[in-house]
Amino acid sequence: SEPSPTTSTIPSTTSATIEETSSLANEDYFQEINIRITSLPETLDFLSPHFSKHLDIWGTKIIATPKTPDEKVIHAANILAEYLDNDEDGIPDDDSVISALVKNKSMITMAATELDFEETLDKIDGFEIFDQGFTVQDLYGDETAPEYAFDASLEEVHHLILNYGWGEVYPDQLRQEAGSAIADAMDIARGGRFDSTPSQYPDGAWFTYDDWTCEYECMVTEYTYWAHTSLLGGQADRFDEIGHEWRANTPELMRSIDDYATSILQDPRLKLPKSLPDGNYRGMGLSTVDELATT
Repeated sequence: SEPSPTTSTIPSTTSATIEETSSLANEDYFQEINIRITSLPETLDFLSPHFSKHLDIWGTKIIATPKTPDEKVIHAANILAEYLDNDEDGIPDDDSVISALVKNKSMITMAATELDFEETLDKIDGFEIFDQGFTVQDLYGDETAPEYAFDASLEEVHHLILNYGWGEVYPDQLRQEAGSAIADAMDIARGGRFDSTPSQYPDGAWFTYDDWTCEYECMVTEYTYWAHTSLLGGQADRFDEIGHEWRANTPELMRSIDDYATSILQDPRLKLPKSLPDGNYRGMGLSTVDELATT
């Protein structure tokens, strides 16, 4: 059964100021996008032919292995576009976030499966991606919009934007480190400040992730994803599946149990998404999956 509401205590030091952030991106990134798979650009030639598919969404790149189905790559691009242009008017909601993603050379690396990804990494110098300054998030085709399971692209794309976009533009609120408002909210949700995963969480904690490989900053990223997508209604029917690690899985539970994170994530100054992406970006100048399939 789902938990009964127990309200968190909001610290008095959370009214962090929103600093003005200058736009770093070229104006070209704010032109209309057209989601079409292309070959890799010259800047990514060092990954060819092991990665052969490429999409660009306002400067954030998606690359994929030859085995990754086109429809999975296109779906991930739609999710990315919807997170960045949540009202789907063809214009990114926050140009400072776009600028941060571009500055960080953010990129989603896709493979058909985890095995395909591992085999691909064996064939390339994976460190060169980082040596050239790219920041990456992995995503597998078989976990992207699967027929009978949750769409992992909602999580992995969120992680990329959070770490290299939202968190950089609004560090006081969303930086994925100790001391930010969202990290303080996580400490409340976990029942205390734990630099490493505790063997047992305190009674009353509603975020109880127990992956020993996930250190504090990783925990903040996971927590922010759970809290944000729960407010967007993305986790409402999943309590039996996720309740062992996340209990505030509906907008109502977020408002009653985790009012601190709710106040952060719904702060209109942060311009965060208000609707969960559905994989069908409706912005201007976009080809749908169906259109691409017939061209």
